[in-house]
Amino acid sequence: MNRYLSFLMALLGALALSCVPEPVEPEFSASEWVEAQKRAEPQYTGPDVQLEPRFEPGTYTLTQSVITRNRMESTGTGETHSAEIRRRITGDIEISEPDEQGVQTVRYTCRRMRETDATARGVVTYDSDEPELDDDSPPMAAVLKSYVDPFIGWTATLRVRNGEVIETEGLDDLMEQVAESAEVEDPDADLAAIRRQMQLFLDGMLTQHWAELLPGRPVGPGDTWEKTIQVDEIPFLGDTEFQTACLLEDIEPSDGDGPGIAVIRFAIATVARDHQIDLTEISSVPLRGTAGDVLFQSKGTTRFDLDRGVALETTVDMLAAGDMYLRGPDGNVRMDFEVETEVTTTLEPK
Repeated sequence: MNRYLSFLMALLGALALSCVPEPVEPEFSASEWVEAQKRAEPQYTGPDVQLEPRFEPGTYTLTQSVITRNRMESTGTGETHSAEIRRRITGDIEISEPDEQGVQTVRYTCRRMRETDATARGVVTYDSDEPELDDDSPPMAAVLKSYVDPFIGWTATLRVRNGEVIETEGLDDLMEQVAESAEVEDPDADLAAIRRQMQLFLDGMLTQHWAELLPGRPVGPGDTWEKTIQVDEIPFLGDTEFQTACLLEDIEPSDGDGPGIAVIRFAIATVARDHQIDLTEISSVPLRGTAGDVLFQSKGTTRFDLDRGVALETTVDMLAAGDMYLRGPDGNVRMDFEVETEVTTTLEPK
């Protein structure tokens, strides 16, 4: 339960726990989908551009909204569990000028978090801007509060060179505060997953996690490319490769004198097969097994500011579905799962 309610775990954790009756093939071809997004008459007619992170010094407001709907069914008992989680997080980012070694200091401060969890037990909402709970608040509101409150006002400091994070400070302090607030008995074990997801969040907050998809060459409107990315942080499923199709749809005028806003489309449609899984990380008893064919589908759009070198907005729709076979002390069980996730991330210059 601790991880289920923890910061950002709903998004990535749900990829490993959530139902379709049979393993399925992708509903679309990623390359064909991006081809269909090409504009007949792009606005931009200038030379090709190089897409690369280049963090313009200044202050920004970062907002991320996540909606996750998941369903899990035991095929042996027919028991079904479903949940919907809505989370909105707002924070401030300060980016410094590069020093003599080309290193920039980036500070992120979390300002507000609002979460609503809807399960068979009911609906509970907690907003850090309204921290006081009354006598009518459900018990789970206090649990949410204990995990959310330590994030508010917390600051992480990153050192960045050439668009890559080379050092992060502040996670140890955050984990200590969460452990104390939520009364976690074994912080190293119980908060390891939260720490990992927060590291991923910080590493990708300026590029909104699309930097691995860059073509490595100048491109213009209508150009497409494919990238194979290795993802080793999907809980319980281990290392997974994704073949991603990308398109530079257009370059739209910006509000200032810069070169404009690159509109990038991307899609994933693949099946990951036969993964060894380990659920002991979230279970009080040892649970291990095998995931069968797991379908991953994703479509998204990034609006990248060529002048500032940051992603101003990214929207992504994701689907993960398949089955898993678990071995535990009380016998074996097969579960079908499905999870749908919608993510919108915006970076607004101040």
